[in-house]
Amino acid sequence: MNFSRVIDLESVIEKHGMSRSSFFRNWNAVYGISPVRYVNNLRMAEASRLLLETEYTLAHIANILGFQNVSYFCAVFKKHFECTPKVYRKRP
Repeated sequence: MNFSRVIDLESVIEKHGMSRSSFFRNWNAVYGISPVRYVNNLRMAEASRLLLETEYTLAHIANILGFQNVSYFCAVFKKHFECTPKVYRKRP
């Protein structure tokens, strides 16, 4: 997945010919979470892999994953994993 590409949710909804509420209802029925949370879960899985398998800086990882800045990336990461990216990287 190309995380640095901005996903225009309205275009996706329009492409599927649904109303916004129908799209979200159908999405939630299939995946059990919102589209935004789904994409963030994918981003966090990739963040985990990059932190553990590379020596990339946090800024570089944030950029790869399409975050506007490293501070926001760290905040999302901490909320998801309940620790900072630096602590996560140092785990055994």
